[in-house]
Amino acid sequence: MKITRLLFLYVLLCLSISLNAQIIPKEYASLNFRLVGFSVPFGANAKNYKFEIAQGNFTSEKKFKKHIIIKAKTETNRKIIEVPFFGKEYTWRVKYYNAKNKLIVKTVLYHFSTAYAPYIDTAKYRLRIIDTAKAYKDMLVLFDYSPVMYDMKGMPVWFIPDIPGVVERGRSMRDLKPTAYGTFTLLGDLGAYEFDYYGNVIWKAPDDGKVSGDTTERYHHEFTRIANRHYMVAGSQETVIKFPDSTMAIKAIEADRAIEKRGNDYYKRTRTENIIEYDSTGKVVWYWKTVDHFNNSEYFYNRFPDGSYNATPHMNAFYFDEKNNYIYISFRNMNRIVKINYPEGKIIASYGRQFNPERGGIKKMPFKAQHSCRVTDDGRLYLFNNNTDRDNNVSSYVDIFRQPESGDQQLTKLWEFPCNIDSNAAACATSGGSVYMLSDESILVGMGIAGRAFIVNPEKNVLWNALPEFKDDQNKWVPQPQYRVSNIEHISDLSKFIFH
Repeated sequence: MKITRLLFLYVLLCLSISLNAQIIPKEYASLNFRLVGFSVPFGANAKNYKFEIAQGNFTSEKKFKKHIIIKAKTETNRKIIEVPFFGKEYTWRVKYYNAKNKLIVKTVLYHFSTAYAPYIDTAKYRLRIIDTAKAYKDMLVLFDYSPVMYDMKGMPVWFIPDIPGVVERGRSMRDLKPTAYGTFTLLGDLGAYEFDYYGNVIWKAPDDGKVSGDTTERYHHEFTRIANRHYMVAGSQETVIKFPDSTMAIKAIEADRAIEKRGNDYYKRTRTENIIEYDSTGKVVWYWKTVDHFNNSEYFYNRFPDGSYNATPHMNAFYFDEKNNYIYISFRNMNRIVKINYPEGKIIASYGRQFNPERGGIKKMPFKAQHSCRVTDDGRLYLFNNNTDRDNNVSSYVDIFRQPESGDQQLTKLWEFPCNIDSNAAACATSGGSVYMLSDESILVGMGIAGRAFIVNPEKNVLWNALPEFKDDQNKWVPQPQYRVSNIEHISDLSKFIFH
């Protein structure tokens, strides 16, 4: 036994340079999370590993043993363990045991700390649990305006740290979500970025104006990493649109300063929408523009209360159905979802509010100011139906539709759930909102500016209900608006984020 242990120690010493890379967390790392992935070198004769963690910074065995707070035994040389606090120091080690549960060797003492940030201080910010989780108790939820990840009990477990010029509090941040590759994407005033679990930037969108024709792409609302490892992001550009009817422009020109007369024709300067696909080097490999696919009449049937034209389509979401090569694009101001084929880009269906210039009217709308359209594996379209753009005295909905067999037909509503759950938050959201279908077809809903997040199952039972809040200037808890709420369905899924 003594010879085996000495030989094991000798091997560890001989390989110390290469083995240091296998030690996670790195020595004296400052971590932006409490769900910590621990990893040590594999032991050839080891059948079990015991992870021991003490709160505090210790170099002596005696003091370390007195302050151990966690002991976790596992059959593998890596394990995800939750430490209790942010802003604390920790010391840890691992003991190797053989098949007879005899100690072979123990590592030296290692050290790390968990970082602190004001927005994970539960005295200032909190996720108040209104209805505790009846399912998905080990799920993790990400709130984008923070941006912070919480467990289902409302405790912060991970955050993206401040990075000057990238992530700055007080600047817009939205659409924080995990990718299939163990990373996170986030969109904000300062660009579109991909991060690893440790808060390091690993990719940035070029934002060079090659699609918009300007100095910037004006990224907004949606940024997604897709299955081919490329990136898709919503952008926009300033465009001058010609009025299809000069009489329309003449009647509105006094109220609408963006209308210009050029010769005998009238034009309006507005924002039109783009989707851009980049490869991993930042090269544009595909794009789609509303100016290439919408006729001019479609920009001129919305007006603001002052009589000026609201000609901006306001794309606020897209969803790439990669199995069938369709992209669904949500246009808030048009109350419409457009379905295009990829990569051709042809519009093959248009759902929602339909403008018919021949009849000069608007058909019935199945949703209004919608956000976050998505599609199930069997082709059902589901979305967050804000159901309002200005009126707060209504309820928003979660809707599921069956798509028609032909593009000139409309959606059939299959299921609907009103968001007037209780009096803790507004029943409607005038902006923002998200829906993510879980593996049992329950839906994680984020209510955008209203803040609330909840899970509802197909039987319309609320399985979890929570409200992000912060303390205002009067020291009162008030709802914290969000844009979207995303999720990691099981804590065990973190392995691909931590152990790359």
